[in-house]
Amino acid sequence: MAAPKNLTGKNVKAPSEEGSAVIKNAAVVSSNLNSTKTVRSFFAPVITDATYDAATGTLVVNGTDFPSNGGDDVDVSKLTIQGDDGDSRQLTPSNVAITSASSFTVVLNGADKEAVNKILNKNGLTSTGNNTAYNLAAAPGFMKAPDGAGIDDMAGNAITVSNVAVPTITDATYDVSTGKLVVTGTGFLAVAGSSNDINVTNFNLKGEGVTLNLTGAGAVDILSSTSFEVTLTGANLAAVNLIFNKNGTSSTNGVAYNLEATEDWNEGADPSTTVTVDAINAITVSGVAVPSIATVSYDAASGVLTATGTGFLTAAGSNNDINALKLTIVGEGGAYTLTGGSVDVIDATTFNIGLKPADKNRINLILNKNGSSSTNTIAYNLIASEDWNAGADAAVPIVDAVTPITVSNVAVPAIASVSYNASTGILTATGSGFLSASGSNNDIDALKLTFVGEGGAYTLTGNSVDVISTTSFAIGLNATDKNAINLIFNKNGNSSTNGTTYNLVASEDWNAGADA
Repeated sequence: MAAPKNLTGKNVKAPSEEGSAVIKNAAVVSSNLNSTKTVRSFFAPVITDATYDAATGTLVVNGTDFPSNGGDDVDVSKLTIQGDDGDSRQLTPSNVAITSASSFTVVLNGADKEAVNKILNKNGLTSTGNNTAYNLAAAPGFMKAPDGAGIDDMAGNAITVSNVAVPTITDATYDVSTGKLVVTGTGFLAVAGSSNDINVTNFNLKGEGVTLNLTGAGAVDILSSTSFEVTLTGANLAAVNLIFNKNGTSSTNGVAYNLEATEDWNEGADPSTTVTVDAINAITVSGVAVPSIATVSYDAASGVLTATGTGFLTAAGSNNDINALKLTIVGEGGAYTLTGGSVDVIDATTFNIGLKPADKNRINLILNKNGSSSTNTIAYNLIASEDWNAGADAAVPIVDAVTPITVSNVAVPAIASVSYNASTGILTATGSGFLSASGSNNDIDALKLTFVGEGGAYTLTGNSVDVISTTSFAIGLNATDKNAINLIFNKNGNSSTNGTTYNLVASEDWNAGADA
């Protein structure tokens, strides 16, 4: 037989074919051989609709024929709220009394309110995602009165939602060591699907005078209505770690760290509601590494010094992250501190300095052999004194005293031209790749130099000197050598009176600083 309808028009269960003793929505008469009695009249409870206040977590349920059970009328655990894209929350156990035969109220506990507010994400009757209609489903036995046993009402119970909060970010934390950005606030909302509640590309992070958009960072789901996490990777991680250069709430230049979220960063929010967050969302930074240089290479041909390491940081401005004046290079015969060429880091692990000519000239003298040590076996070393990385926190010691240098492309010393002043006895040579040796007045071994002129050749007997630069040296001949040379260099110009071309022969190891 067709199921009878009560006054609301919703179907209720029909009597069984065996003749159930309980018939809902009708008077039941039971008889036996001796008597006839009326049991009682009972109308099945039916939910018609509900309202929900997201601010207070108050659910008001309306309907008909709600029976009383002495104040213990509704089993709240039988109620399920369905929201965005069919996501649902079954309420946790508790019992409430009906307000009347047509109404009861449930004030959601903290956990239920948290879960429900995520999926009832727009004021009105439908959600943001897929425009899903809100519904309150009541499972069998939601009414505690004996006559309500087995009664359910699963569909067609619209919920009208009000006071859905506008998502708002209050602050954030960022751990440089893990790349994890944890954002807190209020009213964060979920949307249908996965990994899509928060559009991370709508975030700008500010530090050390730089604003970075998290391009290509994708999206994440919220953890709760008050929290979500983003783990930065790749280019975003590298860029952010450069500008978040000091633990705390501000960078080394004193500018406060900040998170800016632009319109529709919370995809679960009502698109018609403006949820733009203003520019004041403080970020507390932790885990900033101490800058450390691990390796250095130097190309003697190009004069480029390349350093690798960890935790390199940027400073506001340009060509100032690495203070070249804080870098000292140790090699053959001593140490030399750079006089210029400050640069910006390439990333958190690399910087390059192209030495200016004067510095290159001096460095090439003392880094006089390919490899990691000089001709006198002195290990090459870079000493980075305090505050060499200008982007680092000035309160954090960053001295890096021992960093090996590997040298390449050291030139082979070559003499290109020689001039001799017979009056002063001074011989001046120019060329390339001249190198220094430990000690003094010993870079150029005069005993290795032989002069060819009128009537033969003469090898110097003394007066070894240091080079002036990588391209020049000068020797003032002693009296004996001067007299001998002036005999065979007997005419101005480049040849003698008998037409012999003047020549300097430099035998092996004439430049004592060169690799033997």
